[in-house]
Amino acid sequence: MNSISRQPSHSARRRRAWRAVFIFYALVLVVLTHWPRLQVNGPFQRTDLVLHAGAFALWTVLIIGCAWFGRALSLRNIAVSGLAALVCAGVDEWAQSIPALGRTAAWEDFRADGYGIAGAIAAALVLRLLRRRKGK
Repeated sequence: MNSISRQPSHSARRRRAWRAVFIFYALVLVVLTHWPRLQVNGPFQRTDLVLHAGAFALWTVLIIGCAWFGRALSLRNIAVSGLAALVCAGVDEWAQSIPALGRTAAWEDFRADGYGIAGAIAAALVLRLLRRRKGK
């Protein structure tokens, strides 16, 4: 009897790992950004803006790594992932305007999300350029 065991390729296992981490992170981020009356106190005024930028920078890095829209560092994957990040950041910010949550939706928060997303896209493009120069 000829049985061929099909092992997932290294790249398929890597994509699955990226996707599992992304889904976990996205769920945690949704919970934290919608936690009722959550207050963030930090060493300076509007520390939350730094957290917004960092949170959505990581969200964007993770979705790019998931390679849902092509190879991870393809221009298409980076662009569509960045657009998805921006849309999700907008929906996330809009959802915070639900009165029962006691949260506030603010353009400054969305702008900070956008800065984080732009930073992640820039980092991915630099990495793409460096990889192309090495011939990988």
